[in-house]
Amino acid sequence: MKSTTPRKVNYRILNEEVNNLVCFEVLEKKYEGVKFHFGEVGTFGEGEDVGVKFQFTIDEGDDTLEENDEFKEIVANILFDIVVGKDNEN
Repeated sequence: MKSTTPRKVNYRILNEEVNNLVCFEVLEKKYEGVKFHFGEVGTFGEGEDVGVKFQFTIDEGDDTLEENDEFKEIVANILFDIVVGKDNEN
């Protein structure tokens, strides 16, 4: 999956933990209420061909979304927001 410019996704970080992992809830209309957590997150490539790879698990909701490219893009945008976030803007 090749990503484009990240967009702001409506989500929240939950106070509950699953197996000591922080959970997120998607608040986007189509996927509202789906809860997931990230697994392994890392980078790949060199120079200008650098990217991020990640795994996630659906904790509540349709677990077939783990294979859905549109939902993966939403999860990628949430990851981008967490890493870069508005708190890091100058």
